[in-house]
Amino acid sequence: MAKNVHSHAEDLERIEENDFWSKVKVKLILDLVEGARVLDVGCGSGRLSKTLLDRGYSVVATDTDWKAVEIAKKKGIAAFLSDITYSKIDEKFDCIILGDVLEHIENDNSVMKKIHNMLKTNGCIVVNVPSYLFCLANTTSPWDIKEDILITSLRPSLKQQDSKSNISDTGICLLSPSQF
Repeated sequence: MAKNVHSHAEDLERIEENDFWSKVKVKLILDLVEGARVLDVGCGSGRLSKTLLDRGYSVVATDTDWKAVEIAKKKGIAAFLSDITYSKIDEKFDCIILGDVLEHIENDNSVMKKIHNMLKTNGCIVVNVPSYLFCLANTTSPWDIKEDILITSLRPSLKQQDSKSNISDTGICLLSPSQF
């Protein structure tokens, strides 16, 4: 993102303290986070990353928006500019969060495979997708869940029969979907 372009992260930072949905979303995601080492992909204003950091988690945050990374760093978060589609992160994480990210990715199965490979054994992935019909129009993605919001915890599938629901060929199983 060019430095002279307005940043959505700036808007989020300005409104989220009093925004009901921002507070609810953080609470819902916090309830699903497991382990100590967390990657927050698409950290935005860093609100969730900062909350995790304050609760003792070791957090790494990424975003494609340089302003979001700057805001997150000012909050003491280890943040860097990165597009998960193209980046190579060699670290392993207990939990990887994709909050309002997948709907911006053209090849989400490829990214989910990459995320899967970044997890420690028994790690989890927390996904939040605003799946309004107009956001995901013309997609055949397995993530195209036609509900208002999906916040879920995903875990790598060790065996087909052990998973409640396998999502395409990503190697990830759906554990606890929530729609509202």
